[in-house]
Amino acid sequence: MSLIHARRLIPLLAMCIVFLVASCGDDSPSSSLWEEVPLVDAPSEGAFYSLAFSGMRGLAAGYGHDGSQSTGYLVSRMSDGTWSPDTGIPLPSVSVLAAVGFTPSGEAVLAGVDYGPVPTGFVLDQRGGWSRHDFAFGGLAFASTPAILRVAGVSGTSSAVILKSSLPDVWSPEVLPFPSPGGNERGLNDVTASNGVFFVCGFDDAGDGNAVSPNSVLFRSDGDGWERIEAPCGGCSNREFRSVAAKPAGGVFLGGAITDFSSGATDDYRAFLLSWSPSGGWVEVVLPNPASLDRVNDILIAGNGDIYLACGVESTIIVRLPAGGSLERDGTIPGAVIRALAESSDGSIWAAGSVRASNTEAYRPAIWKR
Repeated sequence: MSLIHARRLIPLLAMCIVFLVASCGDDSPSSSLWEEVPLVDAPSEGAFYSLAFSGMRGLAAGYGHDGSQSTGYLVSRMSDGTWSPDTGIPLPSVSVLAAVGFTPSGEAVLAGVDYGPVPTGFVLDQRGGWSRHDFAFGGLAFASTPAILRVAGVSGTSSAVILKSSLPDVWSPEVLPFPSPGGNERGLNDVTASNGVFFVCGFDDAGDGNAVSPNSVLFRSDGDGWERIEAPCGGCSNREFRSVAAKPAGGVFLGGAITDFSSGATDDYRAFLLSWSPSGGWVEVVLPNPASLDRVNDILIAGNGDIYLACGVESTIIVRLPAGGSLERDGTIPGAVIRALAESSDGSIWAAGSVRASNTEAYRPAIWKR
């Protein structure tokens, strides 16, 4: 999906399921480092969009399709290593779950879209006894510090595409310093936090693709306000900012795709990864064969310092940068679309998304463990 196409789909988020698919065009067998884990009572069609851990507790969120309608699909990691539907959370009957996260004290939060009778975005908050809060935008990612919880997402017309919460059941919209006037179509694809500093990346369709008014944007907050950080890509009109990960020592990794949608051209993707620090500025990380990686869908900085990239558009290549080492291919999973990476407190690395056996089959939800 191109950045341009993704923007056109934003107003439809509350009306349809958006496949945030992603590919690498590699036919090599799946790496033994990454194994698919069992799902109990899994639907035959669907996908996971988000994955999070608090200690050993893991939650994966997405949707399942039973042949007549789609509904939110949420699974929890069980003690026997399987993942089973979590029936204790009051999900809307016709919905899709787009994001799951945890507060530092271990309470879960969910964001998604309720399809009926009037489609609306919502947040379910365990801090308030699974209280529900409806909003006119769809949340795509959570991040938290000990004092602040934020959810970022997409909205067709509003500048307020990020919500902040410091107390249970209290959510307030924040206005970001988008570089262009007016609302138009704006969205935030990812949000991250470390040591009290938040970063959020997304796009502004009202931008005209120059250095002053770029199409893709990155913001930073170390308190109540936000500032825009200018990325080294001019107007960023051919860059899709898909994932952002805050470094524990400060700064951020920013990943996505360089796209080419020139007149008559076939959609073309080349993955990119940028590193930014307040003192050292921007550095472009050289990826191995970025055209085969297509796009960086998610970035995980593990507790041991290793960095994982989930790359692809129709199949997945996972790239790992060991602490103090060089980039290497960690796994190839044909037919898989990995949208989220996460780490458990035991140091195990997990991935969630969807997979299909062939191009003629439907995607089904899947989780992998390294």
